[in-house]
Amino acid sequence: MIERMKHAHTNYKMILPFINQAEKAGGAIRCNSSGYMDLSIEKLYYSDPYGNPVYSFTHYGEQYGDAMRDPDMEFSVNRTTETIIPLSFRNDYVGISQQVIQMRNGKQMYSSRLLKDLDDFLWRWCKNIINQGFTPDRYETI
Repeated sequence: MIERMKHAHTNYKMILPFINQAEKAGGAIRCNSSGYMDLSIEKLYYSDPYGNPVYSFTHYGEQYGDAMRDPDMEFSVNRTTETIIPLSFRNDYVGISQQVIQMRNGKQMYSSRLLKDLDDFLWRWCKNIINQGFTPDRYETI
């Protein structure tokens, strides 16, 4: 079982309004704030190993006509415990793709170090998103 992280509940409280709005809008929304890349929130129609739904937060940029994730984080949401578990991080501009849970020698393993790092990153990113004026009240359906 994946351990509960330091910011699991705080991240949940900051992200929940965006998730709720995305669900009301059919599963995906795009929020904007002047001067920043749009923020996409999407329900990914699969679950984590514990049966919790998985969502994606992504800033998209563009390079040579291609959509670039800067960054993209996937995380699962446990509404019972009101916590979030970061599952992956990706940044296309620098070629980084990290997965918390991996299969090794037929066993499901997870990186506690990466989990802690992504928990901290998501906490800082959520604070920045809010400080930059992103709000689930201003969105378009995607």
